[in-house]
Amino acid sequence: MIVILKTDLTEKMPEYQQVLDYLAHKPNIKTRVHQEIGTLQTLTEIYLIGDTASLDKTEIESLPGVDRVVRVSEEYRILGRHKDDSRPTALSITASNSARTISTSSPVSVPWIIRLMSR
Repeated sequence: MIVILKTDLTEKMPEYQQVLDYLAHKPNIKTRVHQEIGTLQTLTEIYLIGDTASLDKTEIESLPGVDRVVRVSEEYRILGRHKDDSRPTALSITASNSARTISTSSPVSVPWIIRLMSR
């Protein structure tokens, strides 16, 4: 599950801390914060790792400072490559009216895809 915070929400703002505090008290859930800093805005994502099926998406979305919440299904986990997953990795990305296909056997992160699409 990915929690996307509102644009330009900083670590010092109470809304940011409220979201992290809420998630810290959820059993069997670990968080990893990732930021992409652009020229016009900063995007902050909180990756939730663990038993996310038990989390209420609507409840998290109602927290102040949360822009949206995205559930990541098993089908999309190919990007993270699990050792028992034998499917080939190929991404077809369309950017600036042209398609690029990237094939890799190593893990591909969401920020990497975003940077690639912005080129």
